[in-house]
Amino acid sequence: MIGCRVEARQRLRKLTLLVAVLSAGLVASTLVASGASASGDKSESVMSSERLSAALAAAQTITRVPADLTPKLSNQDDIEDLASGVCPAHYTAPNVGINALHFGECTYGDPTGTRLLDIFGDSHAGMWLTAIRYAAERTGWRVRIFYFPACPVPDLTFYSVDTNSPNDACNKFRTAAIAAIRKTHPAMVVLTSATHQEVARDLLVTPAQWEAGYAKTLSLLKMPGTQLVVMGDIPYLTQDDPVCLAAHSSDVQACATPLSVAETGVLTSAENQAATANGAEYINPAPWICSHLCEPIVGNIRVYNDQYHLSATYAKFLSGVVQTALNLGD
Repeated sequence: MIGCRVEARQRLRKLTLLVAVLSAGLVASTLVASGASASGDKSESVMSSERLSAALAAAQTITRVPADLTPKLSNQDDIEDLASGVCPAHYTAPNVGINALHFGECTYGDPTGTRLLDIFGDSHAGMWLTAIRYAAERTGWRVRIFYFPACPVPDLTFYSVDTNSPNDACNKFRTAAIAAIRKTHPAMVVLTSATHQEVARDLLVTPAQWEAGYAKTLSLLKMPGTQLVVMGDIPYLTQDDPVCLAAHSSDVQACATPLSVAETGVLTSAENQAATANGAEYINPAPWICSHLCEPIVGNIRVYNDQYHLSATYAKFLSGVVQTALNLGD
């Protein structure tokens, strides 16, 4: 049972690393450097959906773990650094058990931008911040994030595996975050969450509950001049990416997951219906991550940080297609 354990980033992974040299001639062997620069340089090229599709197709021919794999298998936490934004000297969050960095205090993207985009959700909000911040920097948007691990967007009471009780702190955070977002009237709010969540011990949320809870949250965020966007859940691997790759350094395809399997239990339809019913745009990110297979490596990039989250390096690589999907402009 996955449930809220989706959010458990701090896994102990004792890896035996057997890294081989990348076979010559792979089409996408330099993807980290192309269109995914950490500098956010506005002159850099933006990844097209066609080029991304070609890279995903080429990934199916990878047999050995590249010598220049990024992030390395030993990097267990290739995630967004929330302290890397422009942050005030003194700031606090509501008393709901979260770090102030998670509550909209810091600015990412273009700190002088006139358009504001807020990201709201659980650890998947932190995951997508990487892609969105680089797209925003290129296009003149300011970005803030309201993010509580293991606290999904839908207005429901979820179960906390940490306290073995209803997640009341999540409910307090969600209420406070919605109020804070409404106060500044952002031009866009991107909502995103992992859908494999528990509403009671070993009891997963149903599609109907997820849709109703998501619809309620969206209704609370409706404001004139604010576009609401639901960034759907991602496909999940059946094996932990770096652990599997360490064990199959010469057989990368053993770590791939068929898309039909990876999307099992992902509540795409429920999210889409909630978004449509409330005038929000729905974006399904699966085509950015998988073809008919969800590959653990695309070019020389490790796609997943763990089974349930993209690596920050791959998220940065997706900043171009995210920019286009959100229509952030030039």
